Amino acid sequence: MSSILSKFTIAAISAASISLALPHSASAFGLVTFDDLPTTPANDGLPIPNNYAGFNWGTTGYYVSTNTTQFVPSGYSVAAVSPFNVAFNGFDSPIVIRRSNGERFNFIGAALTGVWRNNLNITIEGFVNSALQTTQTVQVNTTAPLLATFSTFNNIDTLRFSASGGTFAGFAQNGSQFAIDNFNTSAVPEPFTIVGSGVAIGVGALMRKKQLKKKEKSIG
Repeated sequence: MSSILSKFTIAAISAASISLALPHSASAFGLVTFDDLPTTPANDGLPIPNNYAGFNWGTTGYYVSTNTTQFVPSGYSVAAVSPFNVAFNGFDSPIVIRRSNGERFNFIGAALTGVWRNNLNITIEGFVNSALQTTQTVQVNTTAPLLATFSTFNNIDTLRFSASGGTFAGFAQNGSQFAIDNFNTSAVPEPFTIVGSGVAIGVGALMRKKQLKKKEKSIG
């Protein structure tokens, strides 16, 4: 029995290790800085290509190079946490973000800046199969990025950013554009990974218990 149990323990631990090593997708999760995208022309931004960093950015996901744009002074002057590119909502419209392969993800946070207005409200919504799961609104300004972190946007398949309100900051334009930098996500653990890890831990504890019992008998 001990031999069989030992073999099962090794198999369980091996399965858990393999599942932990499997990649969740072709594109890794983590920090998206937009800085590896080409420099934009001075008079315009460019669409973020779909499948960039493993995400689709919809028809309103744009980016701009803050070191070459003519749209300064504005919030773009300070929006880049990692120089020099930042994303923004084209046409003042909401940005809808999904994984290119349709898998779920966790949204951890981002650097958010108002471009033309102070006290701009950015509402972030997380969806699963088009059903709203969680929402949060933060207020941003044109003077410095808000380094926002979140704990409730977990296991979602769609993320939506929209803006409203705010007060005119006195720049050349007035609109509800906002900038996004250092967009941060993580993978949702695979069910097999969770089960495999649990089995490995449980069987390991059982083996330790059996060894302690044997030790007690030998002492007695």
